[in-house]
Amino acid sequence: MKTDNKTPVVSLTFKINLLTIALIGLSGLLLSLSYLPIFDETTKPLIDKKAYAIAESLGLSFRKAIENEIPLDRLQNTALVFDQVLKENKELKSIMFANPEGSLLYRDSGVNIDKGLTGFIKEKAGQSSRTYVLTSADVFHGLEMPVNYHGIYYGKLFIETDREYYRQVFQDILFDILTVILISFIVALEMLKLTINLLVTRPIELVAHALDEMKKGHYWQRLKSSGLGEFVSIDRQLNAIADSMTSRYRAAAARYENLSTRFAGARGLGDAARSLRAIEAEYLFEPPADVRQYRPGRIPNYRAPFFIFMFSHMLCLSFVPIMSEKMYRPIMGLSKSFLNGVPISAFMLFWALAMPLTGIWLRRLGRRKFIFLGCLISALSLLLTAFVSRYEYFVVLRSLSGVGFGMVFLCVQDIFLRGSQQEERSIASSYFWAAFFSGTVCGTGIGGILADRAGFSGVFIASALAACFSWVLFLFLAEEDKGSGEPKDMKHYDSALGTIIKNIRFSSVVLFLSIPGKIVLTGFLYYLVPLTLHGFGASQSFIGRVLMIFSLAIIFIGPFFARHFSKYFSRAFLSVSGSVLAGSSIIIGFLVHTVYGVVIGVTLLGIARSMYLPVVDALALEAFRDEELKKIGTASVLSIYGLFEKAGNVLGPVIVGLLLSFADTRSALLLIGTGTAACGLLYGVLHLIEGKKAAVS
Repeated sequence: MKTDNKTPVVSLTFKINLLTIALIGLSGLLLSLSYLPIFDETTKPLIDKKAYAIAESLGLSFRKAIENEIPLDRLQNTALVFDQVLKENKELKSIMFANPEGSLLYRDSGVNIDKGLTGFIKEKAGQSSRTYVLTSADVFHGLEMPVNYHGIYYGKLFIETDREYYRQVFQDILFDILTVILISFIVALEMLKLTINLLVTRPIELVAHALDEMKKGHYWQRLKSSGLGEFVSIDRQLNAIADSMTSRYRAAAARYENLSTRFAGARGLGDAARSLRAIEAEYLFEPPADVRQYRPGRIPNYRAPFFIFMFSHMLCLSFVPIMSEKMYRPIMGLSKSFLNGVPISAFMLFWALAMPLTGIWLRRLGRRKFIFLGCLISALSLLLTAFVSRYEYFVVLRSLSGVGFGMVFLCVQDIFLRGSQQEERSIASSYFWAAFFSGTVCGTGIGGILADRAGFSGVFIASALAACFSWVLFLFLAEEDKGSGEPKDMKHYDSALGTIIKNIRFSSVVLFLSIPGKIVLTGFLYYLVPLTLHGFGASQSFIGRVLMIFSLAIIFIGPFFARHFSKYFSRAFLSVSGSVLAGSSIIIGFLVHTVYGVVIGVTLLGIARSMYLPVVDALALEAFRDEELKKIGTASVLSIYGLFEKAGNVLGPVIVGLLLSFADTRSALLLIGTGTAACGLLYGVLHLIEGKKAAVS
């Protein structure tokens, strides 16, 4: 279909998308504004109620000591108890206990006692009371709880609430609302793309194709009614025209057959036969034997269910290393830093192993069956993970989840890249990765919010439900495929493996671009960033938002680089520049080892990945000539490339874990960043050498 024929569809799609964004943004803003007064009315009383419950619990402990005739000034480890309570309740700032004379007997280790606070405590502790009092003063904001026993006043507990906590909670909820609105945009646009493709774009392309065929004289095709009511009417009219032409031809042929039988040898029959043969030469009324059904809009049909599938797996991305840290127990003398990264490496390892095995059987069984099986394996493993508490089971289920993920990943990637010409593969690859990272954005954002409110188990249950939903979408949208003539046996795979490994251009792409890039992705972004931010005291929602930044850069900047920069810069230049920038972004985390340094590093890493991610896959395929690629098979190349590429995914958490076992975090960041940049520069040198050799030959 020509580009000018598609212009009205693109314009209509853009307008619908713009209207959807405006409506979602406006409704989200109005809902947020209506919620803010409710937040103000409910949050402060809830904090006061929690302070009262803690004061009652601590007061009960003091009364038990009095009952057992233990002097209150001789209690052991009271300050440690106060510290533990504060650690578990972020909304509290300090806990103190003073006797009736105003002397401060116990306090937490973090409270700053100045003259103003000392005078306040002495004054208030000397005032006996029967019940608690909420106090708001310059030096103290919180609750005073008297400790009475049989009518005798023994002292007073001071539970100070953190005024900054209220502001922080308000800020977190505001960011959560903005996150949900952003994710609503992405989900709505993905569903809109699917709907428009099914009901508008695809019917238009089918009608245009039918008109082109009729223009060529091909009247054997019939359109199946699809899309909106207007398209159904057009389909019927075109089918009526084709039926009319076919019936007229068949009537003329039948009349000639009748006449030739009745009047064999008559003069006019020769002219009639020539006319009939001329019609048959110019027009086609029966389908050819080797005809293939025209099926437009295949890629958009797979994008939406793949987006949901990615969403299901990425819900837990922001807390897998934190969950692993909580399950840690000594195993075979291995360090805690190393074991924290094993669940991520296990997922990546079995993702990598599933891809070549899927590639071997893909042409024999078809993509549809593998996609269904991968979705069901993923849903089952995610659901079971919600109920495990042992580290070993957690690792096993993450491995099983990786198997399902790898099966679906390869099938969908093969669909995206197989139907693209060589010059269009960068754009097709960018669309595939845009769907990949759209699901990652939504998954990490929503997963962090759910983890803060429903816990890790609740998130895994939601992940399993989302994987089931993706299976349902694939069930209705995935096409049956009977193979494409590519090799199916193990002998061919072994031969293809040898041919692929011997290709210097392919090997240099894998060793110096793909593997280092994956080490950075899993080692730095998926492992080190969540643990570092968790160590800084960041919430799961905040960690999810930081990981979202990386994926947002891929979504919005990746297609821009693919469309515009690829016109002016070579793929090799973009890949080298992206690798150097990726290494530099990690070094920034070394130089500025704060929350802001991590955020800046993740942002620059997202920009770097968007530069070379769309072109690396294309570089790997273009290492082979078209006849080589046809002989080896696209799926075989992609599966073997994915196997080597995923080695970086597996090695990332392992390398970082080992580095953290022998060095501090800043040193590990410096080594990873320097190594990544050096690999990119080395690939650039090898590419120049290979280019000169090719020019000479």
